[in-house]
This record gives sequence, C-alpha cells and structure tokens, in this order.
Amino acid sequence: MPSSREVELKFEIVAKDVPALESHALLAPLPRDRKRQISTYFDTIDDRLHEAGMSLRVRESDGRYVQTLKTTSATAPAGGLFDRSEWETPLPSSAPDLDAVRAPFEASLGKKSFRAGVEPRFETIVDRSKWRVIDQDNEVELVLDRGEVATGTASAPISEIELELLRGPAMRLFELARLLNVSVPLRIGVLTKSERGYRLLDGGKRNVVKAEPIMLSPDQTAGEGFQLIAFACIRHFRLNEPPFVDEREGAALHQMRVALRRLRSAISLFKKVIADPELDALRDELCWISGRLGQARDLDVFVQKRLDPGQASPELRSQVEAQREAAFDGAIEAVNSERFRVLMIGLVQWLALGAWRTLPDAAAEARRQPIGEFASAMLDRLSRKVTKRGKHLAGLEDEERHALRIAGKKLRYASEFFASLHSGKKHRDQYKIFVGALEDLQEQLGSLNDQVTARTLASEIARAIKSRSAREELLRRDDSSHAAEKQALIEAGLSAYGQLAEARPFWRSSR
Repeated sequence: MPSSREVELKFEIVAKDVPALESHALLAPLPRDRKRQISTYFDTIDDRLHEAGMSLRVRESDGRYVQTLKTTSATAPAGGLFDRSEWETPLPSSAPDLDAVRAPFEASLGKKSFRAGVEPRFETIVDRSKWRVIDQDNEVELVLDRGEVATGTASAPISEIELELLRGPAMRLFELARLLNVSVPLRIGVLTKSERGYRLLDGGKRNVVKAEPIMLSPDQTAGEGFQLIAFACIRHFRLNEPPFVDEREGAALHQMRVALRRLRSAISLFKKVIADPELDALRDELCWISGRLGQARDLDVFVQKRLDPGQASPELRSQVEAQREAAFDGAIEAVNSERFRVLMIGLVQWLALGAWRTLPDAAAEARRQPIGEFASAMLDRLSRKVTKRGKHLAGLEDEERHALRIAGKKLRYASEFFASLHSGKKHRDQYKIFVGALEDLQEQLGSLNDQVTARTLASEIARAIKSRSAREELLRRDDSSHAAEKQALIEAGLSAYGQLAEARPFWRSSR
C-alpha cells in the first residue's frame, strides 16, 4: 500500500472534563461516530521498530482488521504536533502481514530483522468517538479516545484528544484547539499510544525523566535543527509534569525547570535563525512560568541542603517546609492554569507554523545554513567565552561567577543539542571527556551560586517566619560555614576548569 501523511495535534484530557467536551457548543450539534477499537502492537524480539521510531499495529473494529505502520517525522518529535508517514493495509485476521510493509521495514531495520519477524508486545482497548468539524474548505476530524493500554501483567489509562487535519491549512488545528481550551482544559500530548505501551513494559511508573538524546542529521538546516531541539524541550517538560502536579515530586520539578532552561537557551543560541516579532510575547510567558517554578524549586533545594533534620530544629524545619508547600501549590496552580495551556498551544503553533520559518529577511540565510556548520561555529564561540572567563575564576565577584556559570550552562546545553552530529568513536570519546569536565565545573559554579542565593533566600524566608527563635536560628545557621564552604568550592572549580581547558573540543577532534 502507498504511504499517506498524517498531521495530528494531540492533547491529554482528564476524565472529569470529558462531559464538558461532549456537550461543547461546537460538537453537540454534530453527528458522532462511536466505535470500540482493539489494537495489538507488534515488534521484533528486541524492540528494534520502537528504537527506530516506528510502530506496527493491527486494529480490530466491528470485525474488520487494518494493519498500520507509522514512522515519526524528524521535524516534529512528539512535541504535541505529530507529522507521520503511515502505511495501511486491510487484513483478513489479526495476524500481521509484513510483506505489505516490506519496503519501509527493511529500509529502517534491514533484511535480517524483516526475516526474523515480529511478535505481539501489548494492546490498547479504547472507546473512540469521532466528530467531523467542517468550516468552508477546512475539515478537521476530532477524536476522543478513552480506554487503556495493557500488557500481560499491567495496564494504564488512556484519555486523549486527537485533532487530525483532513482538508485545509494546519493553522485550523490550533484555532480549534484554542476554542475548545477555553472551557475544556487541554494539555499538550507528547506520547503516542505505542509509547505508552513501551513505557508500561518498562515498569509503568511515571518516573522523573531527564532530557532525551536529540538526533540531528547533517543534512538538516539550522532552522530545522532548532525546531527539533525546541520540540524535544517541550516533550521533556510535559513528561515530568504529571509526577510533579499529581505527586509533588521535587525531582520532577527540577527537570521541568531544566526543560525550560534548555528551551530558553536554544532560543538564545538560535536567535539569528528565529528573528520573529511573535517571539517576544512567548519569551515573556516562558519567563513567567520559569519564575513560578523557580520559587518552588529554590525553597525545595533550601530545605534539602540547608536544613538537615539532624541539625535544624523541628520548629525551623516545619516553618520553612510550610513555605515550600505553599510555593509548590503556587507552581502547580500556574501549570494547571489556562494561561499556561494557552502558552503551550501558542508555542507549538509558533514552532510549527510561525513566520520565522519563511520570513525573507536577514535571518533567512542563517536559517538555511547547514546545521553542522552552525553548530561548530556556535560551540567555538561558547567555548572561547567559557575559557576566557574561567581563567580568572578565583578572583571573580559573585555576579561575574554567575555570568561564567550561565556561559558554561549554554555550552553544556549546546554540546548536548549537537552531540549527534559527531557520532564517530573518536568524537564520542572526546565528547565524554569534554562534557564530563564541563559538568564538573558547572556543578561547582552552581553550588557557589546556590550559596549566594541561599543567603538572600534565607533573609526572605526569615521575614515570613513568626517564631523569633526560628528566625534567629535560620540566619545564624546560614552564616556559620559560609567562608570555608566558598573557598572549597572555588578550589574545586579551579580544578574542574583545568580539566576543561585540557579537554579537546569534541566537535574539532577530526581536524
């Protein structure tokens, strides 16, 4: 069967909001198609299809069987907007027919994997409702799926909305999403049903997720590279949102902040590529949510690092923990707000359809530059900045050390963003050495910065503590070991800087 293209915007919706969606003024008058669908997902014995970004399923509905092979586009890696090629084949039964998808299968995995065959891995059972929303020459299919994904030993719920473009411009997907989001909270979806199944096979827990590797290709442009990186940052954020919002997991909050820092760093690194008036408003909103999460994270770190239960009095600890919990409440409220949901929809729309992609201005040349050339020049510039500032680490004032820390952080993020462009063994070995030294330097600079901010934060916390004895204890504890700790961190930072200065830049290891 020939392949077709699927352009789809995905959202998660909680069960309590489903009635509001079903009775929405836009959907209530429209015909509604309801079906139960049971889909079995297949893979090789070592899950190579999944590793290659592909999924193979056989879906049964009303006694009919359809096999679908999907591949995810490299320019939209599950950051809410899914752009995928798919091959569909009607089947007489639930057994897969690999001959029907031999060409794309072998192109990705080779003949050996094709001959080895596939086996069932998990299934999804969903009750699907569909509406066709037609407006002049625009047509969007709105799908509501509710059900579960199940392995032989575990299951997890599915509750999501898919907006699939049938006719018209992709902008219509976002217009419809905004309209629904006013009364039905929609959260950007970053997981396909197949990914949910594989996560369940891995244990099914909503673990805290660190940034995933970003697979860039040398034949991509700088503009395409930025788009891929930014979508990956959105995915990183969203994967950590449930464990923070639902379970108040501090480590998940930290990863959400990391995701936002990486995104804001990418915007800064690619500023010549993405010159666009729309960006200012998005940047302001990203700053707002970063600030709300930052307040909670700072208090969480303060409790963990500055108020050891064996040393701090129970009264002081309980007073500060109460402030932390209030800050967590504020951060969760912000993440659950319509303002934040609108930001996320707008961000995905800007990345996918924003004017920056086509503006014929000075940024156009930078946008079309090969990503490899762009990356090497960027890494050279950032490395020189860190090397120059780091030489004087011992004599830097607090603000100057903070500037060095920010430069080091940008260099680390850029190294992670562009690592896949240097995949040879020599490059990988140099990458480990270089980034390892950079991480060590960043850790010491981060601890020095934490020490400075902790003193300021301690004063702010003290003002909100009612007990005089607890206030005095807090301020006394913070001052007691400041000088000795600072000197030890500076010495460790100098050692890390020396290792970094000796490390060969991995992006130049072939020269």
